[in-house]
Amino acid sequence: MTLTSGDKDPEFSSIKSEPPLRPVSPATKASNRFATDSDIETPGNARQQLINLQTSSSACPTTTKNSRGREAKPLPLPKMDVPKRQKDELAEKGIKVDDKYDDPKADLILISSDGIGFKVHSIYVRAASKILNDKCLALVSSLSPNPTIQFDDPSIERATTIRFLLDFLHGDIPEPKHELLGIFRRAILLAQKYECNLVLSAMKNLAKTYHQNGEIPFFIFVLGANLGDVQLCCNAIMDGDESPESETDNPPEWYDHDGDDDVDEGDLDEDDDEDEFVDDDDSTIDPTTWHTQDIQHVPAKYLAGLLRASRVRNQPGKDWYDVAHKFEELMSPIQQVDKPIKHEEKDGKEKESVAKKEIKDKKEIKDIKAKPVAEGDTKK
Repeated sequence: MTLTSGDKDPEFSSIKSEPPLRPVSPATKASNRFATDSDIETPGNARQQLINLQTSSSACPTTTKNSRGREAKPLPLPKMDVPKRQKDELAEKGIKVDDKYDDPKADLILISSDGIGFKVHSIYVRAASKILNDKCLALVSSLSPNPTIQFDDPSIERATTIRFLLDFLHGDIPEPKHELLGIFRRAILLAQKYECNLVLSAMKNLAKTYHQNGEIPFFIFVLGANLGDVQLCCNAIMDGDESPESETDNPPEWYDHDGDDDVDEGDLDEDDDEDEFVDDDDSTIDPTTWHTQDIQHVPAKYLAGLLRASRVRNQPGKDWYDVAHKFEELMSPIQQVDKPIKHEEKDGKEKESVAKKEIKDKKEIKDIKAKPVAEGDTKK
């Protein structure tokens, strides 16, 4: 049967107006056998679903719809705030992060004996000390999520000392202030413990700056003895006759009190019976005037050398310049063991060391100034 354009069959018109259906696989048919007519995938339905998706995305980007058309709450995105997470973990352990060394990109945490955390880059620590480098490598091999080095010595591994050492490692050399002498002395011992040789060389320069600024000879001698610098100790002994212009308090953390915070550093050994034999005019470099802890701060060989050299002052006309000369003679064999000294020879004779020349020059100047006084006393 043939239909003309004038014939109107409603069934034929509806079939012709609908777009052709997309072939559906048997699997899709099986899954859609319970679907309604509106759920059947056609180009028109697909276009409408795309419009609905774009509209819903622009209105609420975090809102999605499930297969039933209901709004589904999206899962919250995890916030990878590593610095905050590390701080929370340290806070749970009772550890407070240092204000200065709190780098959010740090890959190493140093924890002091008094519970302060330092977040630093391991490259600075590893380059300064082979011992600490081995510790860092051990942490890497153990696949620790938060590499941490714990320090336990309450005397030299406290927060102030570690911060002082880290300043050297980062090139931020502290200023030579009197109140930092106690921390400086402990930092020297910390650098020696972990064999930070480059840091120790820089610390020698800082100790020399203290001497050039006119620091009390006693403190200079203790620093020089701990640094193994015989020349610096000789310079401190030569200044033994010089006394501070005004009374100076002991620097913080210079003494240990075994955790007793009630002890005043200025009152240390104040009630000792030996103090009544100490003359106010005695030099601070005289070891017989030192406190017990002061003696413990000096290495045994340097203390023995100073005690033996100090006996020179018992001879008539001898002073601290002669003591310094004798001290250098006594320490020269020890200095050769610690660090070989190169002696230059000329015409078969060894040149005098720089320290001996300085001692001789200062001794001659002092003798010239003292001659008129001596002649006046003779006439009287």
